[in-house]
Amino acid sequence: MSPSLQTWFLARARPIPMDAPLDDPAGLRDWLPSRVPGSIQRDLMNAGRLPDLYAELDLDERLCRVDESDWWYRTELPGLAPGRRAWIDFGGIDYFAAVTVNGVELERRAGMYSRRRYEVTDFLQQGPASLGVRIWGAWALPRWPRTRFYRLQRWLASRFQVNLQPFHDRLLTLKAPVHFGWDFSPRLMTAGVWDDVRLHVAGPVAVEDLWVRADWGPERGLVARLELDAQAPTAVTVELRLASLTSDEGERVRSFALTLPAGVSRHHLHWPDLHLSSWTTHDRGRPHRYRLEATVRSNGSGEALDARTVIFGSRRFGWRVEGGVRRPRLNGQPMRFRGVNWVPLDLLPGDGREEARYRALLQAAVDAGVNAIRVWGGGGRERPIFYELCDELGLLVWQEAPIACVFLDHLPQDDAFVQLARRETAGIIRSLRQHPSIFMWGGGNEWGPGRFPAVARAMSEVAAREDPSRRWLPASPGPGDSHNWRVWHGGASPELYARDPAPLLSEFGLAAPPDVETLRAILPPDELWPPGEAWRARKAEVNKLRRYARFFGRVDDLESFVAAAQEAQARGLQAGVEAYRLREDGVGTFIWQWNEPWPAISWSVFSYHGAPKRAYAQIARSYAALTPIARVRSLQIELWVVNDGPATPGVCQLSASLNGRELWAGEVTPFGFGRRLIHALPLPAEAGLLMLRLTGPGVDVRNDLPLPWPFPPARTPGLRARLEALVLRWLLRW
Repeated sequence: MSPSLQTWFLARARPIPMDAPLDDPAGLRDWLPSRVPGSIQRDLMNAGRLPDLYAELDLDERLCRVDESDWWYRTELPGLAPGRRAWIDFGGIDYFAAVTVNGVELERRAGMYSRRRYEVTDFLQQGPASLGVRIWGAWALPRWPRTRFYRLQRWLASRFQVNLQPFHDRLLTLKAPVHFGWDFSPRLMTAGVWDDVRLHVAGPVAVEDLWVRADWGPERGLVARLELDAQAPTAVTVELRLASLTSDEGERVRSFALTLPAGVSRHHLHWPDLHLSSWTTHDRGRPHRYRLEATVRSNGSGEALDARTVIFGSRRFGWRVEGGVRRPRLNGQPMRFRGVNWVPLDLLPGDGREEARYRALLQAAVDAGVNAIRVWGGGGRERPIFYELCDELGLLVWQEAPIACVFLDHLPQDDAFVQLARRETAGIIRSLRQHPSIFMWGGGNEWGPGRFPAVARAMSEVAAREDPSRRWLPASPGPGDSHNWRVWHGGASPELYARDPAPLLSEFGLAAPPDVETLRAILPPDELWPPGEAWRARKAEVNKLRRYARFFGRVDDLESFVAAAQEAQARGLQAGVEAYRLREDGVGTFIWQWNEPWPAISWSVFSYHGAPKRAYAQIARSYAALTPIARVRSLQIELWVVNDGPATPGVCQLSASLNGRELWAGEVTPFGFGRRLIHALPLPAEAGLLMLRLTGPGVDVRNDLPLPWPFPPARTPGLRARLEALVLRWLLRW
């Protein structure tokens, strides 16, 4: 039994050194109601102690009194019945914290993602007890020594590294890097108990952990890996009950006799010849899921001592090297990634609407044909409900560790940081490895494992130990993987995407403002137009917005500027997605970025408040599993059909029309996974929107292309761009 703890309170405390004896929270008087999971800043906003941090444009001065204070959480734990044992499980605390029961300190340490589990049996056998969590403010986080050499390094690096401040203190922790400020969000040093807290009550034997894997070997079935904690040596029976959540397969039961030593022991229970329906992505069938309940019973009385339930899926995800390219395969079939990058849902956890917001954004991804999500390392791990929804909706997940953007600066390599990296990596993997949606672990975003071998080796060793069933990718980008920011940051035409040599394009995008109504809600009325400091405070790169918007219309009034910039974003993403879908060696694309954690003027497809930009409709056309694509080559228009599914729908009809005049229509013969050039027709002289339509058995999909194509041809990179690429490749080396 693991009930959540619902009633929490929060109070400000006097700062103390992190190695000092703890202060007594009993002396604090100003206790506020707190939401757990949540954040201190969100609680203070709810109590009227902080302004609306989503409406404020200059946060640093307002937040200093939060960052410079320490904080206590408290709640009450119920007493235990005789013969029962109890543990407290923290899913995540941000960031440096001590945990106490009745004033007795159980542990203090740093970390945001590693599990913190403490046995509290002795306390609760005496009756109800007080649980406390002391959190140190951002003032206590590690800082670079402000020496002359440090200042010189920082100054030199800042001549070249302009988007993110070099030698930033964020590099000394594994707190979510985005909290320190990013190019789509402000510095907002969130702190608090941000993930679930549960009281686990059991008998003399407790289930510490349960991990279920489907066995696709010669003996099909499943393997349940149990960690059991026994008070004394004992004989038990473990009863496994299996039921489908997505089809009527009936409940199945199997029992196993075990003899347990005292303490924690690990057991692998193999249930052979168990045929399970496959989990797959939403575009390939039904994402079948199963519930497995493991109940530990006493051999003498048959009494249930403890039980744990997991939801899992049976699927194979692998990679096959073909023509020097590593290609993904799902359940034995080739696939291509039609992906998006995910940043944190919110800078401040705890608004009480997380599940509804997660579901809306993920369902929108499904509706747009997205089949994979990269959870960006700069944001860290999401709440458990995010991964549960990805399982349910049939979305693959690539999960990264919390390292991001280490260029001309560096990470610590001392033993304390390496051990922190081990602990946090293990925490992420152990909390998520049950989800069939997870297909790959990543070491982080835009850093060079080859430059920091101790950290990279520690993380890869943990991944191999905790989950050898999935691929570990040390960092992104790496060999065969590109983050193409010459478009946007380098000012290049989106036509450059077609020239990128990497088979996987895992970051690319153009920014655009949200709709005018949203801008009116997030900008002061007197600074709405023309774009100025208020736009920049919302992270707008105004000159870059103008550079790309000018190809799509006027930019001299607010409505025209927003429309042109949103069209530029939509067509720029179309250029990248469709170029890769037509490549022989294309593995897939991950659009930057799907969402945003704070109201901004950014690359997001959806604004913070949930409104989609114009790009969403184009993504739905370009990312449809079966879709027509037009490509302009010289004086011809090539008409292609791309099918990312393993099956064919049957004979279809393809038509192309311009300004209501049909240019061509013909038959598309059936074919499975792949791409096919259907026809080439002369490039018409007239301008307009080329409309494509593909119809057939259960098929009616459309796409379009403006003629002439508004973006200019891509230029050959100059000497400076080539040198920058060489330096970046060296900095991000594996």
